[in-house]
Amino acid sequence: MLERQRHGTYMDDLLSGTLGDVLQRSEPSVYEAGRAADRWAVIRGEPRKDTDLGYLRNTIGFVQALLESGGDGVMDLQTLTLYTPEKWKRQIFEPELDPCAHVVILVSEMEDGKLWLHTRGMRKFGRPDIGMENVPTKEAGQAKQIVDQMIYYSALGALFSAPAKLHTADRVWQVRPELAGSVDDPDFNNIHYCVRWNEVVDMAQKDDLSGRNNR
Repeated sequence: MLERQRHGTYMDDLLSGTLGDVLQRSEPSVYEAGRAADRWAVIRGEPRKDTDLGYLRNTIGFVQALLESGGDGVMDLQTLTLYTPEKWKRQIFEPELDPCAHVVILVSEMEDGKLWLHTRGMRKFGRPDIGMENVPTKEAGQAKQIVDQMIYYSALGALFSAPAKLHTADRVWQVRPELAGSVDDPDFNNIHYCVRWNEVVDMAQKDDLSGRNNR
């Protein structure tokens, strides 16, 4: 438990600067409530049993209990997101566990104008986050679908230790993720899979090219 009288500097610092700007845009009413609150509850730890997602479900339930006891909102520092009690209950607590609800995909423009898609939040599932580099703007939709698939299968326990085929709405892709980074990386707060778009293979084009070469 953090109390403003003892931990006010830390609490104010967390809601200041670039991070504070991001959180304020996420949910202004919760941001202001957090700045005014005299007490915060912080949940932090490591699971003793990680063979399933019971630890995550228990954490979600504990947060919900705090909200029902009068909490003003929830801050998820893994995804840099604020939730009102109503939004938390609607998106996180009530439905079946949806991995994508616990992960955010950020998009940044690279120096050459191409895009970098990178996630935050996979650490909650005990899995690396995902960074996809050099994505042409016109392929951003397909790239996001590939990242969504990696989020989903990772949350189910998959480890991408070899090339893998992933299905989007209308295509099949082969990806070659490489482990990179560390838990101290501020972009991810986690290790991550590095995927380069120029190494992502459209299997339909590959099969078509193979068929032509065999004629």
